[in-house]
Amino acid sequence: MDIGIPTEVRPEEYRVALSPPGVRTLVEQGHRVYVEAGAGAGAHFRDGDFEAAGATVVFGHEEVFARADLVVKVLAPTVDEFDLLRKGQMVAGFLHLATAPPALRTKVRELEVRTLAYERIRLPGGVHPVMAAMSEIAGPVAVQMGAARLGSHGGGRGILLGGASTVPPGKVVVIGAGVAGWAAAQVAVGLGADVTILDLDPGRLRDAHFLLDRGVKTVYAHGFALERAVEAANLLLLAVSDGSGRAPRILDRALVRRMKPGAVLVDLSITEGGASETSRPTRLSEPDYVDEGVVHVCVPNLPSAVARSATRALTHVALPYVRLLADLGLEDAARSCPELAPAAGAAAFGEDGEGRALPPERRPGWWNRAAEPPVPPPDWWDDPT
Repeated sequence: MDIGIPTEVRPEEYRVALSPPGVRTLVEQGHRVYVEAGAGAGAHFRDGDFEAAGATVVFGHEEVFARADLVVKVLAPTVDEFDLLRKGQMVAGFLHLATAPPALRTKVRELEVRTLAYERIRLPGGVHPVMAAMSEIAGPVAVQMGAARLGSHGGGRGILLGGASTVPPGKVVVIGAGVAGWAAAQVAVGLGADVTILDLDPGRLRDAHFLLDRGVKTVYAHGFALERAVEAANLLLLAVSDGSGRAPRILDRALVRRMKPGAVLVDLSITEGGASETSRPTRLSEPDYVDEGVVHVCVPNLPSAVARSATRALTHVALPYVRLLADLGLEDAARSCPELAPAAGAAAFGEDGEGRALPPERRPGWWNRAAEPPVPPPDWWDDPT
């Protein structure tokens, strides 16, 4: 099969869909791979690296789309890129079609483009493996960016997360005990911070309690406990999802207003619309803004900040699925690999074959914070920093 890897054209997206070793694997399987010149530059992969792997480097964005039966991307094609697609062509990447603008969804249907949405690939246990790979990178990047903005020069509260011999460490609060939350908590502990992770899933909290560093506190996210944790945080990370494709709104403006002046809020859920009323998308070059006295960082493509690491991680987890598409085509690949069924074709839109919305794979409770009974806060919330 002819496989095309174009340069990502969305602003400040530095990843490339496959690394040169991933390309080599496809070529060795008998596929032809066309890589746009400069596609890997943001991740410091040279055109020569792709050529050495057996790819053909082409010098036009349009040519990559024209040559390919399967276009492999990181992020969803833009409206202009969809104009380059032809009927029946396959596209794989983080498409987020379930929440895409209606005009874009209509265009995809009219073109009868066959889609595989990475974010909807789901293993039998409920894990989304490709999303998890990027979440594992986004969590640590969020801590790094948040810690930098806590400095006085970054408009923050002037807190050193690790503290000093006579100064207590800063408080990091992570809401959401998924992959991103775990990864963020581990890095924050490594910096010496006082770390608490909250969730409404007792099983996830139990795993975090036994598997994460023993310095990480785990708290059930009752309404009152959640509010007190937010108020105490120097660095607050939101990493929540209920499986519906739209992030639950767990912080309203009034609660953000009660945070410490100069505290930092990093919303990792911004890819699904954001988990705070005060969140709005930002860019890597201008990642932060201040609202209600709190520094906000809401970059949807945080892994792109470490594009080489992110590209390698993405290749490792996505390559087996790309190989299936190239070997079998979309329909047969989805039949032979059950985890592709929620991500292929109409399911990529969050719909069944008749256009009806699929029931969301919800995690209970995040949207019902006010109904949770209050519990007395432990003394770790009483902090002067």
